[in-house]
Amino acid sequence: MRPSLPIFGPLSGISAGFALLALATASAAPQQPPKDPGHPARASQAAPYSGIETEEASQTLGDGNHMTRTTKWKVYRDSAGRTRREVIQDDAEPARVGQISISDPSSSVNYNLNSNDHTARKQVVERENNNQQYLDVKPQLSRRPLPSVQAMKPEVKTESLGEKTIEGYAAIGSRTTVTHPAGAFGFERPIVEVWETWTSSDLHTPLINIRDDPRTGKDVVRLTDISTQEPSASLFEVPPDYTLTEETITRTHPGPPPRSDE
Repeated sequence: MRPSLPIFGPLSGISAGFALLALATASAAPQQPPKDPGHPARASQAAPYSGIETEEASQTLGDGNHMTRTTKWKVYRDSAGRTRREVIQDDAEPARVGQISISDPSSSVNYNLNSNDHTARKQVVERENNNQQYLDVKPQLSRRPLPSVQAMKPEVKTESLGEKTIEGYAAIGSRTTVTHPAGAFGFERPIVEVWETWTSSDLHTPLINIRDDPRTGKDVVRLTDISTQEPSASLFEVPPDYTLTEETITRTHPGPPPRSDE
């Protein structure tokens, strides 16, 4: 997960995908639009590629002060769905250059490598089912949101932008506009945030993501210098001269409801 500027809101980036818009009313923080159905590609259908991912973030403060930040990654994905991201430029945090993240979704393993001191951290994500969650659920009467809460719900509009060629690839565009009504989050006027994405159906990944939010500024993420050759397997492995530490994270997921005959 890439760190964000203190003022810029968090941005998922191209390879991280979009988060669900259903969270839009959960907090006052800027929210993510719906996941693009074409991204990320599942491991069984991942198209291999490599390229340069560039994020340009800008924001103008109330006093007229203007902030800009450019961050670049060298990105890879192989046909097994493994990804590698290496920071090659960060205007705000130059010390991040050389940091590498590797993700293997098929084995639920992530690596964070620091090429400056040759250290690596392995993170294993374990998932366990918890049927007890179902046993503890009691029938409840349906509850409707209070009128005041209902009035704070944003208006969401998604439109197709058609198709155009980007970096030599056909890309399908969509734009989602989220309008928060006056009074939401304490603002006296409506807040309008706009999300735009252009996704390659061949690569199963966005080529351009744009977020424009008056609260956090504008972020534009582009994938360029694309190659569709299969990346070397060594790019997704920890070099033997790195010092490796390991941690395990357990995430509990509800299992299937117990059968009535059990």
